[in-house]
Amino acid sequence: MLSAKAQKEIESLTVKIGSFHLEKKQINASMDKIDDKIWKTEEKIRTIQKEEISTSERSVLAREAWDHFTTTFSEESLGKTSITKIGFSKVLNAYVEVDLTKYSSFMSNVKGCGSLANKKELHSWTIITKERFDEIIAI
Repeated sequence: MLSAKAQKEIESLTVKIGSFHLEKKQINASMDKIDDKIWKTEEKIRTIQKEEISTSERSVLAREAWDHFTTTFSEESLGKTSITKIGFSKVLNAYVEVDLTKYSSFMSNVKGCGSLANKKELHSWTIITKERFDEIIAI
């Protein structure tokens, strides 16, 4: 049979174990957030290496495309529009063809897609020749 002092010590240590479990849970949550930050940063690095332009240059290219390029293809579906545009990019100093997507405000009503509402995205881009640009514009 345990003494009263021993029982009190066991209760105290049990509370301490509970606080350790809580602390561990908080640390694991923090580690998950850090893992997400690492993954997003690595994804940026992969994109920069693949496209060979910085994120700021990519942003400028997207702005140029949305504001100044000529639309060559457009396809609408529920909640989004896929667009292909061509033009001369000052940031790349070349003629480019870009694939863009514009999400409508309808996406705010779709479960799990609210963050896409009214969003514009640059999916990909390809450098084209001046001759190819003139050929597409002539059509």
